[in-house]
Amino acid sequence: MAYYVIVRVAGRGGVRLVAVKLGKVERRVLRVRREATLLAKYVSMPLDSLIPDRCIDDGIAGNIGRFMGEWEFASLIAEYIRRCFGDGGEVSNKLAELESFTRRPVKVRGKVKRYPAVIYETYSTRNTLLAMFARSDAYCLDRGCLVRLHLFKNTFCIYSAYFRKAVFLPYDEQGIDPTATSNMSYDTARLLARSAELIEARGLEDGRARKAAETLRYAVAVWRMMEGG
Repeated sequence: MAYYVIVRVAGRGGVRLVAVKLGKVERRVLRVRREATLLAKYVSMPLDSLIPDRCIDDGIAGNIGRFMGEWEFASLIAEYIRRCFGDGGEVSNKLAELESFTRRPVKVRGKVKRYPAVIYETYSTRNTLLAMFARSDAYCLDRGCLVRLHLFKNTFCIYSAYFRKAVFLPYDEQGIDPTATSNMSYDTARLLARSAELIEARGLEDGRARKAAETLRYAVAVWRMMEGG
């Protein structure tokens, strides 16, 4: 079971509200005063990535510091997204970001991170992703470089500019978590399958790339098995 809490902290440009996802009620998170600390230590994201400050009112303010279950938190934020953006196309993008946030596994000390790990490129994650990509060996997989392969020492990443998402996986197939794999969306599974084909078509000499293609096919096979097709 996951818990969510909105915390008021000091961040860039002044006071900011940050949503935090936890595996249990941890009241010490309420004592954190800096946004950077929350983003580094907890599964969290600035609330203004989902709801502009102009739309924040007493309904949100009254829930600051109060621990909520996933259904309550997601319903609250989704209501404000729809209220703020009306029927515009931005509603779908924000709701997708909200879903991505609620799907992220909580950080548990002493346990291995669950892969595949999907991170959507948002205002709060963009700089982190760029910093990580700068330390990788990168390859464009298609014309226009809409799909990129980033190779690290122990993991790799498939980045899609179209979906604005990054999918991190280990080279070792044993590191693929069935639960995390089953939680992948259809679009993510399709992206991984297509990426495996593109890597093979490129004929990259880097042995890590060949291993990445094998792991991508394995992850997609697990997803199909878990989905029953």
